[in-house]
Amino acid sequence: MLAVTFLGAAPPQNDQFVLPSSVRLTAQDFTLLGKDGKARARFYMRGNQAAIELYDSKGNVIWSAPPTSGIKPVPAQ
Repeated sequence: MLAVTFLGAAPPQNDQFVLPSSVRLTAQDFTLLGKDGKARARFYMRGNQAAIELYDSKGNVIWSAPPTSGIKPVPAQ
């Protein structure tokens, strides 16, 4: 599911586009694609928990949060 609402765009300032505060983008899965069209990152829901994965040029997961191995980070003391 993807829902996009644009209620008006702000004019560019300092050559950078500024999103108005009324913009809302909703999805259960976002995929970041490289110029070659391959997935480089993914932000999605794993059950009821948000997850992020980064991929190498071959599509292998090189980093994920939370880790899929069941290892949980330990807070620094």
